Amino acid sequence: MLLVLGTVGAVLSGTRLSPLFVLTLVLLYALWTTGARLPPLTRLITPAAALFGVLLALVFLVFALFDLDLFSTLRGVEANRAAGLFLEPSHLALYVMPLWLIAFARPAFRPLLWACMLLFVATQFTFSMVGVLGGFIALKLLLDSKSLRHTLFSMLKVLLVVSAALVLIYSVPDLIVINGIELATYINNRIFGFVARAGDENFSLSPLVIVQGVELATLSLISSSGLGVGLGNMGINEAIYSQSPTRDILIAVTADFESLNLRDGGILLNKLAAELGFMVLPFLWLLARAAMRIRTMPHSHARHVHIVLGGLALALLLVRALPYFAAPTCLVILSLASLTHLGPKRRKRKSRTRAQRRSAPQLAAQM
Repeated sequence: MLLVLGTVGAVLSGTRLSPLFVLTLVLLYALWTTGARLPPLTRLITPAAALFGVLLALVFLVFALFDLDLFSTLRGVEANRAAGLFLEPSHLALYVMPLWLIAFARPAFRPLLWACMLLFVATQFTFSMVGVLGGFIALKLLLDSKSLRHTLFSMLKVLLVVSAALVLIYSVPDLIVINGIELATYINNRIFGFVARAGDENFSLSPLVIVQGVELATLSLISSSGLGVGLGNMGINEAIYSQSPTRDILIAVTADFESLNLRDGGILLNKLAAELGFMVLPFLWLLARAAMRIRTMPHSHARHVHIVLGGLALALLLVRALPYFAAPTCLVILSLASLTHLGPKRRKRKSRTRAQRRSAPQLAAQM
């Protein structure tokens, strides 16, 4: 269905058909079917493996602090802020923060993990890190709550803690400095960057890229009659992205606009809306169904991992996108497929029940 709708939508919008569209669809289908075979209680990542990933990222981050940036050395791409194994701090946050949360499930690892977190916050603080953590906390509060009143009370406590932290940040401006920018200024730029206009001196590129992504998604939906332009085809139709007003601002303030997330829309929700069209609604329904499945699971390490990956999914959808086949996105797909499909045993039991129902009238007639 996605192949047919995406092809028709691409033709209607005047988007050239790319072989990568079909290849992307095939690979995503293979990834989804692989996840569908995994029982929900499968331990996708153990705390020990997650801790190893955190420490490995931390080692290369320390190297980067001494101007030994492995990513820039191997790829020949100069990073605006060295992040060890990754091109930029947001990628580091989206890869490492879920691992940190999974490893945190083992109490023995927590002192070391807190030490790691101090270094991450001091050198690589990003909204992506906050997004993963916030998504995880929100999901955990909702899925563990016994009632709506309990949920609201828990969220109120989190809100008070966040408010106290913000008061501290704005009261002591130089408490945390990121790349020469005070944290309070950094937060302001990220928030007010969404309403920046040409000629503004203070802006942040990431919010502008997200706004441009909203414009590209809207234009793609209109030009394809709501069918989407096909998986992987966002940002390749010049007739569409040349109509984006925000693009003019980005061109004016950057030397190389083409590298600024033209095809990922800044956040995954923009990309999915542009490429899937109205089929993004069933995808959001799958997310809700997965959340309900987690709610019914017994408390276990597997459940904890699914909640972490759910928080990661929210960060990818609403904060910062990664490619479809980046490791964090693949883990989210595996988790979602596992949670929304019946396992082999349940499927077999269900088919057996149907067979018994069909044979019941025959048995009654014989009796």
